Amino acid sequence: MARAKSTAKETVKKVEAKVEAAAEKAKVKTAEVKKAATAKAAEKKAAVKTTAKKASAKAAEKKAEVKAAAKKTSAKVAAKAKEAKAAVKKAAGTSVKHVFEVEGTQVTTDAIYDRIVEAYKAEGHRAGTIKSMEIYYNFAERKAYYVINGKPEDKFVEF
Repeated sequence: MARAKSTAKETVKKVEAKVEAAAEKAKVKTAEVKKAATAKAAEKKAAVKTTAKKASAKAAEKKAEVKAAAKKTSAKVAAKAKEAKAAVKKAAGTSVKHVFEVEGTQVTTDAIYDRIVEAYKAEGHRAGTIKSMEIYYNFAERKAYYVINGKPEDKFVEF
């Protein structure tokens, strides 16, 4: 029995030694796996950073393209607006003068318009409040009836 005890002790020691060796191997393997995982994580992190940098660069390019397109568009719009203003000035620069001759006297529409504005101001109104004006000429009576801002009041000026 003593021999069986010593054999059992030796077997236990051998098993313990094997377990310790396996534990050491497991520690080494765990360390290797951790290093590999850390390396892979670092690679993925670097790849993500690179991808992010590329995406950021692409976004910056797109932003620059959009800004350039916006500048071109605003330049085109400004040019067209300038052309439109020039056309309006040209049209406004065309002068038309209406002259009526009544019983040997010449009367212009500008003179009648000025008289109407003066009469309107004499009533206590401001000339700047005139938004629209309709003038009706009665040559037989030598009168110009007017309606200002759509309010007919049977008012007239003589010419």
